[in-house]
Amino acid sequence: MQAAVPPGTTTPDFTITDSKTAVGTPQPPLGTAATGILEALGADGINGVDQNSTNAYGSTSGANVSALATLFTASFGVPAVQTTDGNLAATVAGPITTVGPNAAFATTNVGDVLTLDAGSVNQENVTVTAVNRNNGTVTFTALKPHAINFTITSAQTSTLQQAYANLVSKVGGDTAAAITGNSSQTTLASNVNQVRQSTDGINIDEETQNLVKFQNAYGAAAHVMAVLSAMLSDAINLGSGTTF
Repeated sequence: MQAAVPPGTTTPDFTITDSKTAVGTPQPPLGTAATGILEALGADGINGVDQNSTNAYGSTSGANVSALATLFTASFGVPAVQTTDGNLAATVAGPITTVGPNAAFATTNVGDVLTLDAGSVNQENVTVTAVNRNNGTVTFTALKPHAINFTITSAQTSTLQQAYANLVSKVGGDTAAAITGNSSQTTLASNVNQVRQSTDGINIDEETQNLVKFQNAYGAAAHVMAVLSAMLSDAINLGSGTTF
């Protein structure tokens, strides 16, 4: 898909063209693969149409405006999932774990709502209760039986605005969690470093006091040795008849 602006123009005109969607192609039914993003969003009415003052939003009620209104008010599946599953256990109602690995579930999380057998009599929405990133599988509980290779699609429960708001909220929450985690780890590292320094660190004042104490003790010991040496010398001289 690309937006084209005629060269050399200064007007806000633009054209949105989806190379994979034929002009006038209706939105495919739920569970059916779309060929392009405008088709998937139900906005094929703006495909290849010059957007200018004659068909600006609010100035007309034609197909172009209807397509834009549909684009921003219709509900879509977020995150986008469209796949099939050949799980034999899925032929009866109850807990179901998909057959993995399946790359379609890479962004699926616990709590996401999926639609099974979209467009059939057994269509139902289920809530994901477990996600295994290693095996590429998800688990949910079905209330209806589903045949082999039943379709799994994102439930169309959110508008683009709601999906964007949820994304902003999630990014904000993740950012706050990251900031809090970084602060906690920094505090913990500081505390550990303080304990380490109190255990094996060197206190200059304390070591100076110890040096003075050891120096005084060495001086006292040296004086004792000098006195003992003098006394020994006197004792030797007494034995040799030397007069003091």
